[in-house]
Amino acid sequence: DEAWNSRKESYLPECRKARHILVRIDATNANEEEAKKKARDRIGELRARIAGGEAFAAVAREASEDQNTASKGGELGCFAAGKLAKPNTAKKVDEAVFALEEGKLSDIIETDHGAHLIKLDEIVKGDDVEKLGKQEAALDLYLRLESERLAAEGGKQILAAVQGGKSLDEALQAHFDAVLPEKAKEAFAKGKAVGGGDDPKEEGADDDSDAPLDAWTDPSRPQVATSDPFSAGAPPFAQVQNPTDATKLIFELAGPGKVPDDLIKLYDGYAVVQLKERKPVEQKTWDEERDQFMNALRRAKQRDALVAYMLRLRELYAKEVVVNIKLTDDKAEGQDGSSQ
Repeated sequence: DEAWNSRKESYLPECRKARHILVRIDATNANEEEAKKKARDRIGELRARIAGGEAFAAVAREASEDQNTASKGGELGCFAAGKLAKPNTAKKVDEAVFALEEGKLSDIIETDHGAHLIKLDEIVKGDDVEKLGKQEAALDLYLRLESERLAAEGGKQILAAVQGGKSLDEALQAHFDAVLPEKAKEAFAKGKAVGGGDDPKEEGADDDSDAPLDAWTDPSRPQVATSDPFSAGAPPFAQVQNPTDATKLIFELAGPGKVPDDLIKLYDGYAVVQLKERKPVEQKTWDEERDQFMNALRRAKQRDALVAYMLRLRELYAKEVVVNIKLTDDKAEGQDGSSQ
């Protein structure tokens, strides 16, 4: 009920369930008109494929450049008139959606972001609006809890592999090998990952068959990274939920190559940490690298403070949020990996 109450103002009678595909304008092209034409032409090609019988969701997953919706088949959710509106961008998409009949494709729409193609899946009426809203709220809650569980489970598997002697890279690769279907691995090996190269689906395959390939290309996938050097009084890296405890845990490790007995909780997942190097601090080194250390510490604290602030706002004002649909590719920052 709480999840539904926080969003029910978004689900008004006659709300539209729609999908979109975005092809961005190439900002590196000095000829703006040429760049716009290329985006329009590409959307035109995709529209022809869909009009020829291909599923909109499958084409969106393959070709859309909106990273927030592509993996969901271009889903924009169900929204009332004006709830998508942003100057010169989503307002045009909003207007196009409300001019469409159910099941129809839009013409090519140009915004500041690029060229769009819209499909109206359904006009939700009457009591069906609340029913849909509660279903989607329940699904989002389930997915959030299940994602948390799976992230912890995967992190523990990787941690156990590292404790057993594997490197972080080997442990992560073994995790991918265990969770991804063979078909997805074969397609990736041939250079047919989603968003690049040929369509990895075989003829007659289900529209969702390319979804597992996102695990190889999704920017938020688990990755191995090396932190900046940090002191005992500094956060080890960004996004750590409890920096003080995390730093203490790392500084208690016996030496390089060692890993803690548990995962480190992040705001958006978990990190498996392995000590890479420990250096004694010398006055000469401190004098030479003081600015680097202080800047890294300042950046980490600013990031963590911003994340904590946004989480508090979400808790306090969730019920006042009407809609949270983005047509940009902004992504929350986060990283997993090894530490110095």
